[in-house]
Parts: sequence; C-alpha cells; structure tokens
Amino acid sequence: MIADATGHGLPAAISAIPATRAFFSMAAKGLALGEIVSEINSVLVRFLPVGMMLAASIFEVRANGLEVSWWGGGLPTGYILGSDGEIVRELVSTHMPLGVLKENEFEASVTHLKLAPSEQLICYTDGVTEAANARGNSLALIELNRLL
Repeated sequence: MIADATGHGLPAAISAIPATRAFFSMAAKGLALGEIVSEINSVLVRFLPVGMMLAASIFEVRANGLEVSWWGGGLPTGYILGSDGEIVRELVSTHMPLGVLKENEFEASVTHLKLAPSEQLICYTDGVTEAANARGNSLALIELNRLL
C-alpha cells in the first residue's frame, strides 16, 4: 500500500493510522484485496472529519511475483515499466480516495495485472511531483531535465 493523506504534518499522519492498522490486520488474515479496501474505507468514513481522505494504491502480489491485483484511488498515475525502462502500461486511478464514499457508494473492484519477470511497478504520491529545492524549483522537473 502506498498512500497520501489530506494535508501535511501531524493531522495527515494521524489520519493514516487507522488505515495502516486495518491494512496490516486484514492482510495478515489473508483477506482479498477488495475486502481490504472496503474495510479501510469504512474505517476512514467513520474516523476522518469531513474533507479528510486518503489517496492510495493498494496491491496484492501473488507468490509468483508476476500476478498482481491493484486498487487505485486518487494517486497520480503509476506505471509498469519494461526491462528497457519504457512504459508498458499506465495505472490510472479509477476510484475515489478512501474515506470519501459511504459503504453503499464505495467501489472495491480491482484490476488484475500479469507482469513479465523483468517488469517493475512504479507508484508515488504527489509529494514527489510537488517537492522543490530551496529556490522553489521542482525537483521532479530538475531530474527529468537531467535525464533528457
């Protein structure tokens, strides 16, 4: 699970606690990804104040490391990269962030992926794209320019 709570600092960090507790507890029980995201959403709807939410990408990776189920809500587009570093597939979030929709509105459907042995999953929060140096220059753009 990679997640990003609304806001910054302590309030954002505190809002992520019930999500991580639910995630680890349910994952340890071997529950399916759809059940896990539904429960995390229910916990956050009850716990978070209005306007707070948790953008997330949550993955279930099978023992072979190649079959993956994915639920994405609210994070920037992730990628599957080939061995050459080229984008094989974009992972565009299709769901609302966790903690926004009530149980009867929430969509827990997952996307099933099959990776080649050399492929990699890349996901990140908007903290990567918003990071700046002391001059206010975007670190993501600086790195992109360096690579080009």
